[in-house]
Amino acid sequence: MKPEIERILLAGLLMLVLGACEKDEEFLDRYNTALTTEFYYSTEDQAKEGLIGIYEVLAGQALYGWKYTMMILPADDDHVDIEGWDFDVFAASMSEHEYTMQVWKALYVGVARANYFLGKVPDIEFENDQLKQRLIGEASFLRALYYWHLVMVWGEVPLVTTLLSPGEGNVPKSPAEEIYKHIESDLLIAEANLWLRSEYPLEDLGRATKGAAQALLGKLYLFWKKYDLAEEKLSNVIHSGEYNLIQSSAANPDYYAHAYAFASVFSEIPLRGTGGENNAESVFEIQYSSWVGLPFGHWFELGDGANTTLREYVMGLPQVGGWQKVLPAKDLVDSYEPDDPRIFATAWRVGDTLYADATPESDYAQFVGDIYLRGSRTGYHSKKGLYPPFPTDTRTDVKHGENNLRFLRYADVLLMYAEAVYHTGNDNPEKYMDMVRGRVGLEPVSTLMAQNNWEIPEAIMHERRLELAGEYHRFYDLRRYREKGWIEQMSDFIHGTDKDGNRLTTFVDGKNEYFPLPSSEVDLNKALEQNPNY
Repeated sequence: MKPEIERILLAGLLMLVLGACEKDEEFLDRYNTALTTEFYYSTEDQAKEGLIGIYEVLAGQALYGWKYTMMILPADDDHVDIEGWDFDVFAASMSEHEYTMQVWKALYVGVARANYFLGKVPDIEFENDQLKQRLIGEASFLRALYYWHLVMVWGEVPLVTTLLSPGEGNVPKSPAEEIYKHIESDLLIAEANLWLRSEYPLEDLGRATKGAAQALLGKLYLFWKKYDLAEEKLSNVIHSGEYNLIQSSAANPDYYAHAYAFASVFSEIPLRGTGGENNAESVFEIQYSSWVGLPFGHWFELGDGANTTLREYVMGLPQVGGWQKVLPAKDLVDSYEPDDPRIFATAWRVGDTLYADATPESDYAQFVGDIYLRGSRTGYHSKKGLYPPFPTDTRTDVKHGENNLRFLRYADVLLMYAEAVYHTGNDNPEKYMDMVRGRVGLEPVSTLMAQNNWEIPEAIMHERRLELAGEYHRFYDLRRYREKGWIEQMSDFIHGTDKDGNRLTTFVDGKNEYFPLPSSEVDLNKALEQNPNY
């Protein structure tokens, strides 16, 4: 079921019609990409409509529609199969690549819309003040989320929390510590004002919740090395009773029962009765809808209007019209234990069977044979979030993708909590890793640790890599591990391999931990310095 938030995304178009101004010549205009008409945000209904405009940037093609994907995943355990792709080799030319500018721009558009909302809505009279505070909480969460992406990708960035006035356009970078403090402040406001997931009416399914704010706070505190606070916030999510791990409902589940249950966590529709969008494991996901009347759905950079994702088109199998451009690295696939069902949902392998409607009775079954997978540089194709293709009769090809993007999952929360309590000593980290492993039928992590002579840090790093593969966490996780001494060099881990074991990624320690700022932004903003060594 698609939540009401998707059906009212068109309200966000009004934001642009009424005065959004995006002139590339002026830093001020780019960072104030939001409504500037004073009469807007004068009623409760306008506030509700405007909030949708803050959400929809997340779903646009510049971010999770596909361009952020193509920029970040090569720094992960994936390879982008495009000749000379700048982001695979961390080339200095990344600063001049259009994707770098488009991702940067989209994040600051989201910030600007949130700034305008938070500057105007507190003065509006609502019939229900509790609803007003919740909307303010949602906008605060979204602003924190946009800044979270900015500080993760670039480190020090301009911190803009209000609409700028003429003459204020040259904004310097703020230290990451200040960005963290601002994210924390926004998330604490969100936590105080947002409702629990179960308290939202069905038509509001998909909005930011108290649990989402607490989970993102927990993640922030891990990076900030405030482990006691991370433990507290993540514990609140765990003990809220709002979330559960998706598991097979079979009495005695075998490998494939576990595999389909795990795949259903990321599927658009339930598989064998479990999972689907906005499922019990999803803490926050980015909502999509399909517009079949257009050749590429709604292929809008900033997500203005109803949103289609092109991830399935860019990353999908050639049998269904995909470009197959993002490929899981061989060393990632080789890292899974032989009996780990999670690989089934992560990568297409030779011998896998493709069911167009995800039912074994389908007469559309195709064998994914050597001709396709052996043409892949790594020997594999992306599968997580792309399976099954064409799950409904509302669309006919991968240009109209509508599967939501899972951004925060309960499994991530459990693994973050394991990491936090390892540092605080207040609980047993193995217990929470075993919850994640046990739901797919794997034996306790202590067995794996004994086999490999691992301590807790190695086990946590292993579980996060395999559980969250392809979910945009790995690169940032590696940086966190290096900063606290769990690993010595990121380059030892960022080197996705092809099917012959050759490295596909070039990473330079002391330089590539953060991406270069867009060169056009550095040229226009005289107070902005390029990141070191670029």
